[in-house]
Amino acid sequence: MYVAFFTLGCKVNQYESSVLADRFAADGFDIVPDEEYADIYVINSCTVTAMSDKKCRQALRRFRRQNPEAVICLTGCMPQAAPGEAEALPEADIILGATN
Repeated sequence: MYVAFFTLGCKVNQYESSVLADRFAADGFDIVPDEEYADIYVINSCTVTAMSDKKCRQALRRFRRQNPEAVICLTGCMPQAAPGEAEALPEADIILGATN
């Protein structure tokens, strides 16, 4: 199975995505660039600016178009800070707060 990561924001988010990718790889998943087809897309979001929220929503829509059957996980600051807004995003299958 193929897993792609899209990370917005700070060094903490970059580190968390790296750790998650290492865990997926250790379990036998293939890590691919986010512009490629994947079975799972993980968006590690940031909500510091309106632009980062916009990029998060755009990524959700793009990944759903790339593979309508994919599992899309939204994690990071956005669902932590605005859980209601995150829950309202129809493209996200799994919604988790910050992973730290």
